[in-house]
Amino acid sequence: MIVLGFDPFAERVARVLATEATSQQPELPVLVFEPAGDDPVTELRAFVAELIDSAQAHGESFEPRLGCLVCAAAPEAIGSLAALRDTCTMLQSLVAGNQAVSLVVLLPPASADDAAKASAFRFFGALEDVVGELPFLDTVFVNQLVGGSERLAEDGVGEELKTLLAYQLLDPELRPVIASLGQTTVNWRMRVAGRKACYSTLGCYRLEYVPAEALAILSHRLQRDLLDRGLIPEEPLDKRVRAAVQACADELTRERLAALIEHFRQSLLLPGGGSAAAADAASTECTLPATPLVAEATVKALVPRFHSLVDLIDGWTRRALLDFLPSARSYLATARIFVDALRGQRAAAGEGSASGVEWILQKLHAEPPDRSPTGALRELFDCLGCASSLPGQLPESVGFAALLQTVEGLAQEAEAPAAPVAPLRLLAGLLRQLRDWSAPGGAETTAGGSLVVDIGRIYLSEVVPLRNRLSANEAESREVEQEFGRMESRYSGLLRRLLKASAYRAEFERLAARRAELASERESLQRQRAQMSSLTQILLQKVVPSLLRRDSDSLLRRDAEQASDELRTFVASLHGGVAGGDADGKSARGGQRTNTGMMLLDSRHLEALYRKTLERRRLVFPGAVEDMLAFVPPEDDSSAEQGSSYRDCRGLRDHYLRGARSLLDRMADYAHDASSWVLALDALQVIECEGDELAKAFLAEAIDRSRRFLQLSPGMRPRAEAEGRLRGLVIVRTAKPVAKSLAEHYRPLSGSEILDIDTRNRCVIEFITLTVGFPAFLIHALHEGRRLALAENGDPRADLWPRE
Repeated sequence: MIVLGFDPFAERVARVLATEATSQQPELPVLVFEPAGDDPVTELRAFVAELIDSAQAHGESFEPRLGCLVCAAAPEAIGSLAALRDTCTMLQSLVAGNQAVSLVVLLPPASADDAAKASAFRFFGALEDVVGELPFLDTVFVNQLVGGSERLAEDGVGEELKTLLAYQLLDPELRPVIASLGQTTVNWRMRVAGRKACYSTLGCYRLEYVPAEALAILSHRLQRDLLDRGLIPEEPLDKRVRAAVQACADELTRERLAALIEHFRQSLLLPGGGSAAAADAASTECTLPATPLVAEATVKALVPRFHSLVDLIDGWTRRALLDFLPSARSYLATARIFVDALRGQRAAAGEGSASGVEWILQKLHAEPPDRSPTGALRELFDCLGCASSLPGQLPESVGFAALLQTVEGLAQEAEAPAAPVAPLRLLAGLLRQLRDWSAPGGAETTAGGSLVVDIGRIYLSEVVPLRNRLSANEAESREVEQEFGRMESRYSGLLRRLLKASAYRAEFERLAARRAELASERESLQRQRAQMSSLTQILLQKVVPSLLRRDSDSLLRRDAEQASDELRTFVASLHGGVAGGDADGKSARGGQRTNTGMMLLDSRHLEALYRKTLERRRLVFPGAVEDMLAFVPPEDDSSAEQGSSYRDCRGLRDHYLRGARSLLDRMADYAHDASSWVLALDALQVIECEGDELAKAFLAEAIDRSRRFLQLSPGMRPRAEAEGRLRGLVIVRTAKPVAKSLAEHYRPLSGSEILDIDTRNRCVIEFITLTVGFPAFLIHALHEGRRLALAENGDPRADLWPRE
């Protein structure tokens, strides 16, 4: 096809049409002819001749087919008719046979000014003398501009107009149909109201279904509903469900309170040993191993009560939640109520003043004995012999930090050899660890495990050097005693008195002094060893439980808040994971994309498809979550690899431990699997998903839209139809099975002859409407132009067909 324009705007339309058609269908080349001089017909003759010679050189035949475009309101429009005659004559002399020439007339838009309307009407009056006289003029197409030519972009002519021109001039299947109908009416020399010249117009409407977008939208919506209506329903839960959750939280709270009270009671009754005599050699050896290799055993022997106390508090709320999740029938909604109940909030108003940790704390405050750690602290410092260094009355707010400051001050002041420096250093190291652990926001522990290991390491760092010094002391003491024995054999009584009395006395005094020093050091070391054992027992069996009992408020609340924060983070991750698809879904269901096409993914069709998706899988919320939590993709499924993130998760508890990503992956794969049936739908099945009656109304509207591209005069159209002057044809472009269903069930909707063309695309239905056989002045857009043209000629007659 060679396209050319007879005026500047028509040239631009031809150029855009040729460029886009070539890029989209390279097997159907479209050539645009743009004359360079003042003799376009001569240049066109040379252009066509060159194409014929080129085809013959390759052993092919070439029959030129021209598409001539003219804007009816252009100043050059009437003059272009002479160029049209010359072009037909040139083709007749250049190539024998039937050379096709199609003329496309572009009408001004309805918003055009009076001059444009009158000029267009005069052009059609002149065109009546040409149509039917030119031997190679197949037909005349009439298309209306959607906007003024001056407002159209330089690189485009409007999507609607491009679509129509592509069908009329370039479509290899539609063009012969359009040309034959138009040529027939021209050859008939049809007349209406005494005027000849019959033209054809074309309109189209495209219904397109994109299965991939439908699957994505439905999948995202199902994920959102699985979250909002299944896992975390927005509507309040039934009072009976909330009461059952509260009862479960209350039962666990009572068990935890009983365990804490029993632990505190046993810790305070254990013998602590307040003096050196309380730790004999046998018990000391049991608790002070000779090598750090058995540090783990030492730690377990030293801090069993502390370990169990931490285990009672640290991570209790999270463990309770994990134990609750398998029985949480409303899933994360009841999990949130459960955690709130453990934090201290009743599930419903009027059920009591406290719950969870708040209730535990109320009971602990009311339980004897006195929560003050003063007595335990005095016993601790009395063990070290430092009780006199303490103030007369310790403040109630004393804690690990204040205790550590006191101990470090005592260690710095201790200068006497007998001062318990090593026990003080040990106590200071232990208190640092306990202070860091108990401080708000301090280092987290796993049931106290890491803290216990640190305490054991600090303990052994002081115990092993002390044991080594004791061993050295004992060895040197034995050597001193042996030297005393050897002196008796070396010095006889007389000789010792007469000859070497001074040497004997000097050696004796030296050994005696050394014996005394070693005895004093041994006494100090043994006392410190006993003090280490005693202070550790007092610290971990009395002081720590007393301080923790007093500070259990913040510890319990912190544990509950940590579990609550973890649950909130998990839920927020789920919301964020499904939110990304919401924006995509909203943009994809934009409805009508152009004036000539519509996506079959508007809210009505999507709602119907989603409803059928739920019906097919028998999904009812919130029960659908159970089906989702049991979903595992088959091994050959495309999502099988992704399924590895949740394949081992047997329920909500496993997903909570694995993290939100695993649950999001399972939700996405499950929703994709449940919605994948829409991939097999064709466009007609999507239209019918709302029901037969709505489908008929929808298709009737689509066909009617294809007819409204060019409006005819409402006054003369009934007369032209009554005289049989108009002929309508509805062409349906779609796959054969879809066309067959349309023909069988919806043929009466068109009211015209239906011709179907198989495009092998079951997801697209295009209704292309041809209306042929009416004179130009019946066109509604030129109705005003006729009146204006009569007025210019001094004709006072009013318009025959006034506007409605």
